[in-house]
Parts: sequence; C-alpha cells; structure tokens
Amino acid sequence: MEGTTLIYAIAAALSGLSAVLAWLAKLRWSKEFIAAKDEIIKAKQAQIDQLNGQIKQLQDLTPMTIEEYFHSVVRQLEGNINWLKDQLVEAETKSQEKVKELNQQIDHLQQEVTKTKTISKEVASWSSGSLLNYHHQTVAHRYHTIEVPDPGIISATAEYIRKIDKKN
Repeated sequence: MEGTTLIYAIAAALSGLSAVLAWLAKLRWSKEFIAAKDEIIKAKQAQIDQLNGQIKQLQDLTPMTIEEYFHSVVRQLEGNINWLKDQLVEAETKSQEKVKELNQQIDHLQQEVTKTKTISKEVASWSSGSLLNYHHQTVAHRYHTIEVPDPGIISATAEYIRKIDKKN
C-alpha cells in the first residue's frame, strides 16, 4: 500500500500545484482584463467628450447666429457682385474706346485710299508730254534744292526721261 499512498500524495501535490498555477494565471488574466477595461473606458470617455463638443456647437447655433451668418454672407456676395459690375463697366469703356480708335484709323485709311486713287487718276490722265514736263520740273527743283547734285540721281533721271521720250 505504500505505493498507493505515494501515488495519492503525488496526486495531491500535483493537484495543489495546479491550483497554484490556476491562481497565478487568473491574476495575470485579471490584470490584462483590467487594462483592457481601462482602455475601453478611455475610448468611451473620448467619444463622450466629442459628443459633448458637438452638443455645445449645436446649442450655440441659435436662429440669431444663423441669421447673422446669413446676412454676413449676403453682404459679402453683394460686394463681390458690385466689384464684378465695376469690372464689367471698365471693360466696356475700354472696348468702346478701342472701337472708336479703330474707327478713326479706318476713316484715316479710307481718306488715304481716296487721296491715292485721286492721284492715280491724275497721273493716268497726264499725257506723256505732261509727264515729261513734270519730270523736268522735278529735276529742276531737285537741282536747285540740292547743294551738291548727285551725278547718279541726275543720270538715272535723264535715262528715265529718255525712255519716256522714246515711247512717245
């Protein structure tokens, strides 16, 4: 029987040892459980604080506050509209001035075209004798106005006059 007593003693010792190990495991798990519980409480508290902040914002958002904000936005938009209207008037004024300037340029160019056509008709109506006389007068005028006559101009003009004379 001594063997059975020994077995019973070992079994009782192992049973006591397992009870101690279970107790140590329970202590460790309870610490982890407490830490996890504390983290959950902190997260819930942060969520509560956030919701309290939103409640405060909604409480501050009274009809008077909304109306004041609305009027502020309306004033700002009206200011922007007036600025844009001013820009439009300025742009229209500049474009009208540019149109006037271009019309003046067109009128000036049309007058130049009319003058050129008139001169062209006069030149076309000249007889070759009149043309020759005109060239003689031009050469004489240039001769008197030039202090030192350029032989190249004189010879070119003379050659031109000879060509005209040959055609007649």
